[in-house]
Amino acid sequence: MRDDDSQALSNAYENSDDTKKVITISFAVIGMFISLFSFSLSAAFPWIHEHFTPPPPPITETLENAAVKMVGNIKDKVVKGIKGEEYKTPAKPPPPPEKFNPVDILPIIIIITALIGIMFGCIGLARNEDGRIVAAAMTLGVTSIAALYMLVIAAVLILILLVGVILNSIGLDIF
Repeated sequence: MRDDDSQALSNAYENSDDTKKVITISFAVIGMFISLFSFSLSAAFPWIHEHFTPPPPPITETLENAAVKMVGNIKDKVVKGIKGEEYKTPAKPPPPPEKFNPVDILPIIIIITALIGIMFGCIGLARNEDGRIVAAAMTLGVTSIAALYMLVIAAVLILILLVGVILNSIGLDIF
C-alpha cells in the first residue's frame, strides 16, 4: 500500500506544471545584486574609511618652539644686516611622501560597481526582463553613487536654500 501511494505522488509531481518551470538568472537580477553590493559599500564607506585610515602624524611643533625659531630668525637677520651680509632663509626639509592607503580607492570601486549594476539593469531592460527587477537594479546603482556624496549634496541643497531665503528677504522673487 505504501509503494502505491508514493508512486502515485511521484507521478503527480512529474506531471505538474511546477517541474516545467526553468529557473533562469537574468541580467537584471545580476545587476540588482551588484548594485546592492555597491550600495552596501557606499552606506558603510564613512565607517570603513575612518577605521582603516591611519591617524595623522602627531604635531611636534609647539607654539613655544615656533616662537623661539621665529625670534632666532629675526636675530640672525638683524645680525647679518648689521654686518652687511646677505641673509639666506634656511631651507625647510621636504615633507615625507604620503603612503598609499588602499581605502582611498574605495569610492572608485563603489562607482565602478554601481555603473556595472546599472549597465546590467539596462541590458535587462533591453531584453524585456521583469521591470521591477530592472528598476531595482538601476535605482540601487544610482542611489549608491548618490549616497557616496550625500554630505556634498546636502551642503549644496542647504546653500541653495539659504541663497533663496536671502534673495526672498531682500525682495527678489525668483519663482
